[in-house]
Amino acid sequence: MTSILFCLGFYRYGYTPGFALIIFFFSLLMVISFIDLEHMVIPDALVIFGIFTGIINSLYNGYFEGSMIAISFCFVLLYSISFIAERIFKKEALGEGDIKFSIMLGAFLGIERIVTAIFIASIAGAITGITLILLKRIKREDYIPFGPFLSFGAVMAIFL
Repeated sequence: MTSILFCLGFYRYGYTPGFALIIFFFSLLMVISFIDLEHMVIPDALVIFGIFTGIINSLYNGYFEGSMIAISFCFVLLYSISFIAERIFKKEALGEGDIKFSIMLGAFLGIERIVTAIFIASIAGAITGITLILLKRIKREDYIPFGPFLSFGAVMAIFL
């Protein structure tokens, strides 16, 4: 999967500084996604490093304001969803790691792309969850890691 993403990154950016950044970003997405799949946790160290790298990138590439708006948007939207869903379902609906991870994605993607990424991630996660429930692979009360869906949404937002 990583090599396919690297090839797509090269196709999109060629031999530019953007290519170096995108392969770093894709590598970070892969590591976070597979840790989340295996352990149902997103490590703070990776996300915090990613947030600072995304902010530095946004400063360098001239979209710092869009990056800050995206970070704020991600925090408010996902924290609100988490807060409301916990009250409705009486259990944790969205982990803190997912919220921090979305903030990292917002720092890298900016406001236009993060909205697309979260929308795609939500649809893909819902379809996957419903399918797994219907196939009786999981129960309705089981947790599904959202990090891989956020990563998928981010990659799709970059190439759409």
